Amino acid sequence: MTTIDTASPPASKVLDAFERDGFVVLRDVITPEWREQAAAAAMRLVASDRILARDRSVDGKDGFRGIVAMDDVFLPLLTNPKVLPTLVALLSANLQRMSSNLIYMPSIPPGGTRTIRVPERHGWHRDMSSTSRDLGSEVVPRLSIKAAYFLSDLTPDAGVTMILPGSHTDTGPVTVPAGTTRLHGGCDLFPSFAQVLPCRACPHFRS
Repeated sequence: MTTIDTASPPASKVLDAFERDGFVVLRDVITPEWREQAAAAAMRLVASDRILARDRSVDGKDGFRGIVAMDDVFLPLLTNPKVLPTLVALLSANLQRMSSNLIYMPSIPPGGTRTIRVPERHGWHRDMSSTSRDLGSEVVPRLSIKAAYFLSDLTPDAGVTMILPGSHTDTGPVTVPAGTTRLHGGCDLFPSFAQVLPCRACPHFRS
């Protein structure tokens, strides 16, 4: 079994993909057994009446901020030996956790009305917008990376995080043509794998 002490550095093709596209998909980084435990813990929290650190929206999104402090089952994510070496290679060994969020989006019921990923609310954005405003998007260095784990299966129209490859090199504003939800150049969809995302680089949204 791979541990943090025996983990190998990431392959050059992984780093090259990140530099080229602004993200990389890391496959098979969690076990089915851990995924089931984490999903069960997540659903317990969502079903609870806990208010502290809860992150809800009118669209039905539910979740929490600071999730690793709410259940020990999430702690292995901080030192996942199949993910952490890539983060170290892309940033440095001097890492600090900025946040850890649980995001839960229920499916739209049959006959329901979609309120997100619509022209009026397309959802495309860059993270760390305050840093970009302060320093200027053309000079913001790589300050952070987001590691996202999916605990449930995805379909093309349910739960997918959408990313525009290569958009981390575009320092202009995020613009979407009127009446559409697609950025110029389109976007790619990815199934249920861990994704390493540069927080300031790729416009993305969660559905």
